[in-house]
Parts: sequence; structure tokens; C-alpha cells
Amino acid sequence: MNNYYLETIELIKKLINDSKIEEALQILEDELNAPYIPRDYEFEFKQLLTSIIDVKRTKEQKILNDPWSKEKVIDVLSKNGDHELHIVAIGKIKDLNARSFTDFFVGYFSNKENLWMSKMYALLTFANQGIDMDFKIVDNLKEVVLNPSKINTKEYDNSFAKLKSNLEKSAGSNDIMLTNFSNQLLTEYYFINFPNKIDDNNINDIVLFILNSCNKMFNIKNFSELKNKELEKQLEKEFKNAGIL
Repeated sequence: MNNYYLETIELIKKLINDSKIEEALQILEDELNAPYIPRDYEFEFKQLLTSIIDVKRTKEQKILNDPWSKEKVIDVLSKNGDHELHIVAIGKIKDLNARSFTDFFVGYFSNKENLWMSKMYALLTFANQGIDMDFKIVDNLKEVVLNPSKINTKEYDNSFAKLKSNLEKSAGSNDIMLTNFSNQLLTEYYFINFPNKIDDNNINDIVLFILNSCNKMFNIKNFSELKNKELEKQLEKEFKNAGIL
């Protein structure tokens, strides 16, 4: 059995070296979700997971620093599948003429293949640019019409800051892995939930849901029960629909 773990670790390292990050990540997630992992190997799997996060962050940072044109942004967003690259491309719009993208996003917002998270990031970008136009936004769970200029982003950010503060206190600073992943899920929740207001009464349950999700990812059976069961079902559905859980 030990040979199996050693071989798996070597395979993951080779995939990372070959820049096959998604394949390595899938194997790691499968191993960490297994019913039993010897403690020493579990620690090494988590170390490899941290390495992958660092590699992805470095890669994303390089992409962010590269110059982008309007044509390149549209080319990337026209291809379904690479959701992380979509986020990077949308982030480049703020450095270009956001208004020149509105016609393209009429189709992007109505394409169910594009994640709600990406659509809300684009909508936030338009809101910060004061774009005054109604957009129909569709995914597998809902369909809404939103005007970016009518969204109070400051109010939303303030309520989200309360959620972030509560999460940081609950996660603590001793477990780096938990802190990193909980913050990543929190950022993704920002866009999944946007532009809905965050009910202060739900903050504790949202934090518990994020921490429970991280523990499941690490195969840690340390779960806290949410008081609001309907909210829990809603969060599970929205996170799965966003391709996160």
C-alpha cells in the first residue's frame, strides 16, 4: 500500500513539472477525499496541494501582467471551458474601454455555459465603470435583468467585509491550508452571490458552510451544523452550479 502512495506522489510531482496542473489537482482531490490516508502521506498530499496553489497563482500573475487587447479578451471569453482564464480576461476590461464590450456581453450573459461567477465579475466591472444598460443574465438556476449603474457596489462591499472578518476569526491563523482555501471559497462566494445583499443574520451560517466545505475537501470530519437549513441547501446548489463543489 505504501508503494501506491509513493507512486501517486511521484506521479503528481511529474504532472506539476510537466505543467499538467489540472490533472495533478484532480488526483490530489481524489486522494484527499479518500476514506483513509496514512498521516505522513496526507501531510505530503497537502504540501503538494499548497505547491499547486502557488504554481497557479504565479501563472495567473504572469497572465495578469501581460498586455491584453480588446480582441484578445473577446477571443478568450468566446471559448467555453477555461473558467479561470475567463476571470483573468474580464479583469482586463477595466484597463480598456468597458463600454466597447457591452454588445459582446449581451451574448456572454445569456450563454449558460459561462459561469455565474464570471458573469457577476463582468457586471461588477461594468458597475464600477457606470455602464447604464439593462442586461439579461441567465444560468441553470435563475434569470435576471440587471443594470450595472443601479448597483450599489459600496454597500455590497461593506456587508461582504463583515463576512470576511467573521471568517478570518473562525478559521484562525494556525492552519494555513484552511485559511487559504476558505478565503478562496469566500472570494468565489462574493461573485456567486453578487449583487444580492448579504443578510447579517446569515453571516454565521455562510461562514460555517465555507469551513465545512474546506474540511470535506481535506477529508476532515469536523462539521458544524447550520441553523438555517434552507440557506444550506441554497448554498450547496449555487456552489455546485458554479462548478466549485
